[in-house]
Amino acid sequence: MRLLSRLGYLRYAFKRVQLLFLLAGITVFLGGLIALLPPYLTKLMFDRGVATGDEGSIVLYGLLAAGAYLLGSALRIVDTVLSSTAGSHFILHLKRQAMERLLQMQLEFFDKHQSGSLVKQLDQVSQLGGLISPGLFTFVSGLIQGVGALLLILRISVEVAVIALPFMVAFFFLAKKVALHLEETTGQLMELGAHAQGSVQETISGIAEIKQSTAENRKAEESTKWFSGIADQEIRQSLGVGVGIGAVEFLAYLLTVIVTILSGIFIVREQLTVGDYMALVAYIGQLTLPALSFSSLLMVTRPAIAAFKRLAPLFDGPTEREFGGNKAVSALTGDISFTDVTFAYESGKEPVLQSCSFNIAPGECVALLGKNGAGKSTAVKLMLGFYSQYQGGIFFDGTELREYNLTSLRQRVGIVSQSVAIFTGSLWDNVKMARPSASKEEVERVLDISGCTELFKGLAGDRQITEGGKNLSGGQRQAIAIARCLLKDPDVLIFDEATTHLDAHSCQIVIQAFKYVFSRKTRIIITHDEEVAKIADAFLLLEGGTITRHEHLPSSSG
Repeated sequence: MRLLSRLGYLRYAFKRVQLLFLLAGITVFLGGLIALLPPYLTKLMFDRGVATGDEGSIVLYGLLAAGAYLLGSALRIVDTVLSSTAGSHFILHLKRQAMERLLQMQLEFFDKHQSGSLVKQLDQVSQLGGLISPGLFTFVSGLIQGVGALLLILRISVEVAVIALPFMVAFFFLAKKVALHLEETTGQLMELGAHAQGSVQETISGIAEIKQSTAENRKAEESTKWFSGIADQEIRQSLGVGVGIGAVEFLAYLLTVIVTILSGIFIVREQLTVGDYMALVAYIGQLTLPALSFSSLLMVTRPAIAAFKRLAPLFDGPTEREFGGNKAVSALTGDISFTDVTFAYESGKEPVLQSCSFNIAPGECVALLGKNGAGKSTAVKLMLGFYSQYQGGIFFDGTELREYNLTSLRQRVGIVSQSVAIFTGSLWDNVKMARPSASKEEVERVLDISGCTELFKGLAGDRQITEGGKNLSGGQRQAIAIARCLLKDPDVLIFDEATTHLDAHSCQIVIQAFKYVFSRKTRIIITHDEEVAKIADAFLLLEGGTITRHEHLPSSSG
């Protein structure tokens, strides 16, 4: 079933380009037939013109041959344009599906794969274009020419055709060997490339820590090992392909020499004409086209097949759509309940949460407390439907989480965390991602309320932000997160260690927003700061995988 699902994505993309594909196929078929004409016209030019001294026939057949070459070239140009366009659009539709699919995957999928490896997998989608690449049409054209050439050789000389046939079989045998070698090495190269990119991306992400730990040389050596493995595999691949293609070319030259010798003997015996010889030599060259074009085709289809297999986790894995229901949410009162919820990140492992039950009333402010690693952030991730393999029930307004459309539900929940996702672009772009349809006045209002205008010294809207917000302070990052929440206007608000690493002034901005700006929302605070926790109306203490409710701040809150 999973394989059929993957094939379904290919079928969807192919349907978008099938007309272009059909037109390209027609031009290839016509081009293959026309390519058989020039050698035969050359034969007639020699036999009916040169041999008889008829200059008119020489000119006539010469012009016809030139016309055939011209028409064949025109058809090849049309075929190239059509097939390239079809291939590019095929890849476009596949990449769009792959990206949409990636964004729909559950969080546990990202826990199991390096981000660099996933980026590499998306890049490998391009190799699926080999399934309908120009090489496919080249092979069809070569096959038409090869079979047609063999039939015409048979018509001219049965002896030459009998000799040529085993060579054609040998050509295809060698091409198949090259293809198998290519598939094996390409799959290994893809695997090595994904690991290498994941290693490099991980290194770049943690460059500050690496420098602080003076681990530059060790990390460089780790990356070099991956690069060395890739280089060795590329050499092995090139050697195998080079030997295979070289063997095909040698057999083609050998066949040409044999045909030339035989033709010379037959001409002396008057069993062949000079025109026959000219045609035979040309057609012998076309006999190699099926195998050579087959090899070229396999050079793109084998990597495509390898990529198809490697993309199985992305296209076959369960998505959030399969986990969530169809119930849309326009608004929430903010009533949240956990009923005997048990959760472990991996099956068979010790649960992070064990039979947890609690209730948060609409508009209530609750502090979720516990030591590091107790499972506080895990509980929040479960509320948002990031993980599906929990036992028990999680309810919003009395409806179990699995019944909701998760995208719709998340639109009613806002989060301000210590690790705010910041993207390259302007401050406006980063804030408006919470609600792209927001007006200029609405954005300016939330920038003022959140403190962005003050923190960015009046240049809020035009301020350009670098990758990951590297040019921002902790307070500025949190102000952006608050502005997003204000613009989103959620019914439930979660502050996940939002004041960690902030200075006193920035911390007060966050606290004031939580106490007054979002005062009517259901609020959940995750914090180790007792001063921040005191804002809450009630306290949920997470210890040993279980949650207990307290009306006063517990002394063992972590």
